[in-house]
Amino acid sequence: MREIEHLSRLYIAYQFLLAEDTKERSAEELKEMQNKILKLQEVLSENEKKIKALNCEIEELEKRKDKETGGILRSLEDAFAEAQRVNTKSQSAFDLKKKNLASEETKRKELEKNMVEVSK
Repeated sequence: MREIEHLSRLYIAYQFLLAEDTKERSAEELKEMQNKILKLQEVLSENEKKIKALNCEIEELEKRKDKETGGILRSLEDAFAEAQRVNTKSQSAFDLKKKNLASEETKRKELEKNMVEVSK
């Protein structure tokens, strides 16, 4: 009986030592994990700063591109508008000449018809 109690106490003491060891290892692992989390948060913060800086740079480059190409685009749009205006004038003049030609053709046919009737 005494030996069983002694062995039981030894077993309990052994389990206690194992639990203490596990507790210490867990505490160390927890500290390591917390350090890793802090490092990852720092990296995340740095990456967010880099992203903001890159977004600002992108905006600046887009503004510069719009400014540079805006002048070219504006001049091209002006030239296009001028060409359209000239084209519209030319088309109107062409349509008018076409109507005049059709009218003259009709008059010519009537005159030819009159000449044929007169010569009979």
